[in-house]
Amino acid sequence: MKTVLMMIALALAGCSGSHESSSSTGSGGAAGPNAGPYERTFVPSDHDPEDQSASNRGLHGGQTTSQDSVDSSGDLAEAMIPGYRVQLLASTDIDEVSARKAGLEEAFPTEWFYVEFDPPVYKLRAGNFPSRYEAERFARALAAKGFPDAWAVPARVFRNPPPVPPRIPAPATDSTAVNKDQ
Repeated sequence: MKTVLMMIALALAGCSGSHESSSSTGSGGAAGPNAGPYERTFVPSDHDPEDQSASNRGLHGGQTTSQDSVDSSGDLAEAMIPGYRVQLLASTDIDEVSARKAGLEEAFPTEWFYVEFDPPVYKLRAGNFPSRYEAERFARALAAKGFPDAWAVPARVFRNPPPVPPRIPAPATDSTAVNKDQ
C-alpha cells in the first residue's frame, strides 16, 4: 500500500513541473517575455473573422486609396458599406485571373477590379455598387464584352471610392528583338 501511495505522489510531483513551465510567462503576457511588442498586445478576438478575406486580398488589389475613400475620422472600416460587386471569374490559377484583370482594366478604365483570395480559389470581382440594380446593369455590360457568366454578389464596398488612377500599360514584348549579346 505504501508503494502505491509513493508512486501516486511521484506521479503528481512529475505533473507539477509542467505546470510551472507553462505559467512562467511572467509579465511578458501570454506570448512570453521574448515576444515582440505586437505579439504581446495581439488579441485575436478583437479582429472580425468575417472580414479576414479583406486582409488577404489587400485594398483595391494592392493599390492604395486617396483620402476621399476614408471617412473624416480616418477609419477605413467606416468607409465600407454593404453593397455588391460583380464576379467575373473564379480560378485556382492566379496567372489566369491576373491576365483577365489586366484585359478588363483596359476595356473598362473607370472601374475598380479586385482579385480576392478565398482558398483555394482566386475570384475576379469588379465595382463598388451600393445597389443590386447597378451591379446587375454592369454585369450586363460585361456580358456584352464576352463575360456571359458575370453575376452580382453581395460584398462590403467602399462608400466613396476614389477615381481609378490612370493605369500604366505593361511594356510590350518585342518578339523581333534580337539578343545583342550574341
